[in-house]
Amino acid sequence: MNNFNCIAIETSTQQGSVAASYAGRQELRHLAEGQASSRQIYQLLREMLEDMNVAVADFSCIAFGCGPGSFTGVRVAASAAQALAYAANLPVCRVSSLAALTVPVLDTTKRVVACLDARMGEAYTGIYRRDESGLVHNELADRLVNPQDYRLAEVAPDAVAAGTGWREWGDMLEGFNGEVHVECRPVASEVLQLAARMYADGQTVAPAEALPNYVRNTVTQVGQ
Repeated sequence: MNNFNCIAIETSTQQGSVAASYAGRQELRHLAEGQASSRQIYQLLREMLEDMNVAVADFSCIAFGCGPGSFTGVRVAASAAQALAYAANLPVCRVSSLAALTVPVLDTTKRVVACLDARMGEAYTGIYRRDESGLVHNELADRLVNPQDYRLAEVAPDAVAAGTGWREWGDMLEGFNGEVHVECRPVASEVLQLAARMYADGQTVAPAEALPNYVRNTVTQVGQ
C-alpha cells in the first residue's frame, strides 16, 4: 500500500473513525463515541492532514464505509466523502462496512460471517473470504435478517463469526461451535486496506455515485 494515497471515513457504528494513507505512512483517528457528525469528521481530518503535511488534493481517492449500519452514520460518511471528492476532483471507493470488520480475522482458509445490529429487531449479515492473492470476496451479499429465523450453524457452520451484532443477537449462534469475535467493528484503517485493492482494480465511482448501502429500504422513513 506504499503507493496508495487515500483518505478513509467509517462511521457506520457508534465508534467512528477516519484514516489516511500517504507515501507509505498511515494515520488513524477515532471520533468520540456516539453519533458522528460532518463537523467532527472534518476537524479530525484537518488535524490529521496537518500532522502529515499533506492536502486533500494530494491524495488519489476517497474511501468510505458505505454500510450497512446506522442510517445517520452511513449518510454522514457518504456526504463527507462526496464533499471531499468533489472539492479535489477525486474518485471514491465504496467499501462495505461489514467487509471492513472482517479484515482482522480473514485468512485464506476460512470464511467470515460479519454481523452488526440493525436495530428494530433485525441484524445485518454478510459472508466474506480472502483468496491467496489477498482479494476479499463477498460470498453472500450484505443483507438484513430476522434473528428469530437465522442460525449460523445452518448457514455457515465452518465459518468464523465476527462483529458486535453477534453479541446483540446471541441466539443466532445457537448450535455454532466455531470462533466468535464479538469485538470486531468496522474501522477506517480497515476500509483503507480494502480500498487499496479496489482502487488498483479500478473499482471506483464518481462523487455523485458515492451513495450509502442502507439495505433496509424503509430506514429512510423510520430512522435509526
